[in-house]
Amino acid sequence: MNTTQKGTEFELYVVRLFKDLGKHNIKHDQKKKKKRFRKESLNFQIDLTYGILKKYYVECKYKTKGNVGLEEVAKFQSVLSILKIPTKQGIMVTNQNYTARAEYYAVKQEITIYNRKDLLKLDKKSRGLEAKLL
Repeated sequence: MNTTQKGTEFELYVVRLFKDLGKHNIKHDQKKKKKRFRKESLNFQIDLTYGILKKYYVECKYKTKGNVGLEEVAKFQSVLSILKIPTKQGIMVTNQNYTARAEYYAVKQEITIYNRKDLLKLDKKSRGLEAKLL
């Protein structure tokens, strides 16, 4: 299985996790377009979105090794900015960790970040919620 396939599997895991946590209106692999910049449209892809009254935009980063760096967080922030989405509505999720610079930048930009440890806690919480419903 290649990295792209594993990345898609990771995105689907996050979709399931967020559903289990009670997030609503979850949509996977969303295409967004910024119309007419210098006579052409700019196309962007958002891994998933959720929310009814307030929409959140999630970028998933599956890494086979190493941590998510500043460049990856800055790229996500720039996409949000171009699409005129407040960074407070941006969330980054990874199966690894973030470099100190990436984490600092995300905090300063008000982007919520979840690392491997956070995901394990959320997964445990979602299973607890599931058990309470049964």
